[in-house]
Amino acid sequence: MGHRFFPRISPLCQGLIFESVQTVKDLMATATTRTGLKLLTTILYNTYQTGQNVAVDFKSNLKIVFD
Repeated sequence: MGHRFFPRISPLCQGLIFESVQTVKDLMATATTRTGLKLLTTILYNTYQTGQNVAVDFKSNLKIVFD
């Protein structure tokens, strides 16, 4: 579903200078689709080691919450 938001986010970002990650988060939270789909944003502050692969069954065990 993320592909539905990129066309909505791009015009919101035109001509803006992102002063912080929070600014981007707030801007993305204002995006909606024609059908009323809204974006939930979260900032992850963890530092992750590069070059790590996810477990084979990661996607099958991922809990997705539908509203």
